[in-house]
Amino acid sequence: MASPTDSLTFREVSQLSKKEENTSDLQEVRRDLYAALREYIGRLKQDGDEEIKADPLSVKATGLTNEYKKASQKATIICQTRLRKITLMAVRAGFGARMDTSKLTEEEKDFYESVLDEVKASKALALEGQVLTTKHSVNASPCALPVSMADDAGPGICKTGDDEGKAQMVLVRVLEDIPPFKGSDRKYKLQKEDVVYLPAVFGCTLVRSGKAVELGQSKN
Repeated sequence: MASPTDSLTFREVSQLSKKEENTSDLQEVRRDLYAALREYIGRLKQDGDEEIKADPLSVKATGLTNEYKKASQKATIICQTRLRKITLMAVRAGFGARMDTSKLTEEEKDFYESVLDEVKASKALALEGQVLTTKHSVNASPCALPVSMADDAGPGICKTGDDEGKAQMVLVRVLEDIPPFKGSDRKYKLQKEDVVYLPAVFGCTLVRSGKAVELGQSKN
């Protein structure tokens, strides 16, 4: 395996591309694989452009252009194939399998962890009805959740009574005049076209009944 300080060659890129395509296992690669690929392809592009400017019909210009195109295609195959394998690893890990991640580059480890988080969140939602947030996901509005799930979403989410002051707030635009109603510590009187933050227990009720539209939400 090439040292991180060595430049890649077309032969190395071609061999890795072939191995990744023809095997189900992730291949051992240099730790700076993607940086080396970018450097190699960038250098080919620059050298080719310079040669074309000097003599567009030269054998060297044609050779560099062809190498650049082929190397770019093989680099895409390497990246696409490895990410597909890593995605499968993350799915298996999300369902309890133990995975060896020692062959992953640093970029791939970040990708693996991100996919694994999403797999776990999707599994929890599909099999347990539990909503998990990840560092890459947008928090779901309580108004977008089924009522039963919103009720189980945690302290202060769509709750009434003493918890109202701690509830998640939603920003709504009122679509019609609403009869006055009382919260735990104040009375609400809403008119058509009012734009106001309401505790989710009230705001979501209005949204679900078609009497308001949600414009946004605040953090807990």
